[in-house]
Amino acid sequence: MKLADPLPKFDPEIARDCHANAYFVDSLGEKRSKVRGSWINYDRAAINEFLGNPLPLESGQRCDFTRKWRSQKFYDEMEVARLICIPNRSYQVGPTGNPLRILRGDMNTLAQVWTIFLLANIVHIGHVLDLNVPICHLLYCIMREDLTVDVTTIISKEIHKFVRYEVNKRNEKAKGALGFPALITTLCQDQGVEVELTEKIQPSITNKYFEHFCTHPAELEHPEEPQLEQQAMEQPADEEQQPQLNKNVQNIYW
Repeated sequence: MKLADPLPKFDPEIARDCHANAYFVDSLGEKRSKVRGSWINYDRAAINEFLGNPLPLESGQRCDFTRKWRSQKFYDEMEVARLICIPNRSYQVGPTGNPLRILRGDMNTLAQVWTIFLLANIVHIGHVLDLNVPICHLLYCIMREDLTVDVTTIISKEIHKFVRYEVNKRNEKAKGALGFPALITTLCQDQGVEVELTEKIQPSITNKYFEHFCTHPAELEHPEEPQLEQQAMEQPADEEQQPQLNKNVQNIYW
C-alpha cells in the first residue's frame, strides 16, 4: 500500500472520529486518536511502517530537508526557481522584493507533477496549486537527487495540524473537509479497527492527465536565467511512461 496507490474508497465516519477524538498535545508529543474504542497512532513510526520505511533513519538522524529547516539556513531562491520554473519565470514578489509564491503556470512539467502529488498526499493546504515559499523549498528538496526528505514525519505533522484546527485561510476544516481520509482509514484498518469503505476518492492521476494539464510547451525553448517578477501590490499569503522521480522518495510510489 503506497501513497500513490491508496484504497479506492474510505470510511468517512472513521475519518471524522479520528479528527474529533485526537489526543491534543503539543507537536512534539504523542500523535494519536481514539477511534471506535481503540487508540490509533498517526506518528512517524506508524506512518513509516505503513509506507514500508521509505527512508531509513537512525535514532536521532534527520533528513536533509529537516536539517536545513532546523538550522534556518537560507535557500538560494534563484536556484530554487531555476529547478522549479520554466525558462524566464520565477517567484512572484512583494513590494520589497521578497519572494511570495511560484504560480503553477510558471512551473515546469516535473514540478507540476510533483506539486499535484505533494498537495494531494503530503501537505494539506486546500485546493491550491500556487506554492508559497516554504512549500517551494519542500518541493525543491524533493526534486533534488542529492537531498533526502522524510515524508513520514511531514505527513504525521500535517495530520496533527489538521486535527488541531491549524488550517489555512480557506478554513477547510470548518467547511467540513476531511484531511487525509484515505490514509487515516487505512491506518485505522491496519491497527485493528473495522472500517466500511463507502466514499470514493478521486481517481489516480494518469499520464493522460499529466500530458494535458502539466506539460508546459515553454520547456521546448532554450532555458535562460530566471528573474524575480515584481508584483507591487501583492501581499504575502499565509499507463505509460512514469515521470522521473527523486530516488530518495521514489519508494513512496512503488
